[in-house]
Amino acid sequence: MLECWNAEARKRPTFGLVVRILEILLEGNIAEGPKPKPRAGVKPASTRSREVVSPLEYQSVEEWLTSIKMQKYTDKFLESGHTTVTSCLELTADDLTKMGISLAGHQNKIISSIRIGRDQFQRQESIRV
Repeated sequence: MLECWNAEARKRPTFGLVVRILEILLEGNIAEGPKPKPRAGVKPASTRSREVVSPLEYQSVEEWLTSIKMQKYTDKFLESGHTTVTSCLELTADDLTKMGISLAGHQNKIISSIRIGRDQFQRQESIRV
């Protein structure tokens, strides 16, 4: 991305190329670059639970919730009839509230993961068609 700041305009990447590079980065299709040095008092990213994963990467609801540090809600999912990860893909924040998951941060984490799973499921379905 440093090429965007080249003094010679003709050596700068086109907008389309920049967009494509960003898409590739977001999809995670290229190797990670050098990791920044940790700042004093800040935990490295690897120790923070910021990574959001697709439920479809797991065999069970319990495994998925554990992977996103929300395992304490496993019983609530199972009691509400969501016994498979694919059954969780249609859940909304309202559904989570009805299940007794009321903390906004926890809802956001679960819903973010569900959205990734939904997108992954839709991509898989479009490939099959």
